[in-house]
Amino acid sequence: MVPKQGGSLLGPHTFSLTPEGLEDLGTVSFSRTRWSAVQTIQETAHHLFVFIDRTAAHIIPRRCFATP
Repeated sequence: MVPKQGGSLLGPHTFSLTPEGLEDLGTVSFSRTRWSAVQTIQETAHHLFVFIDRTAAHIIPRRCFATP
C-alpha cells in the first residue's frame, strides 16, 4: 500500500501550534491533535516526530521553524 499523491497524507501541509493542540491543514484535510494526545516528541537533524501513538506521528521538517 502506498499513499495517494495529492491525497490527505502526501503533499503540502500547514502545521499550527495553538493552545488547544497541533493543527494540520492539508490540501484536502484538516486535523487537530490535542496536546494531551501527544505521547512524545523525537528529533532528528531534519525532522520533528510528534508521536500520537506508538506507530503514528506528525512529521514536521525542522526548516519550518524560524529558530531552533
